[in-house]
Amino acid sequence: MPRLLSLTPAAYAIGISEFVLVGLLPAIAADVHVDIATGGMLVTFYALAITVGSPLLTSRLSRYDSRMMLTGLMTLFALGNLAVAVSPNLAGLMAGRIIAGAAHGTVFALGAPVAASLVPRRRRVRRSP
Repeated sequence: MPRLLSLTPAAYAIGISEFVLVGLLPAIAADVHVDIATGGMLVTFYALAITVGSPLLTSRLSRYDSRMMLTGLMTLFALGNLAVAVSPNLAGLMAGRIIAGAAHGTVFALGAPVAASLVPRRRRVRRSP
């Protein structure tokens, strides 16, 4: 159970990172001196990184030890978000969001089978009464 619970903070961090930017978009756009529509590209490119980057990373990393890959991907995710936090311009924000987005999708792709394998077989699939 502790190993399964260790995936919870990762899922929480990824979920927060994905959506919190939308609420901060007006402030971020003003800070980097772009309009909100241009700042909104940070959301778009994050989604594109998940859509395009994650399958590429997953296909490359799925042959390795999942625990090590998940640790590395969460480190990459954290570095992408750190780049967003310290970036003074839109290009740095965009690079950080792309890095974090690619890691995001790959963590879920590799983490779901790991989570399923940690649950006892008799509890993996339950039918509602």
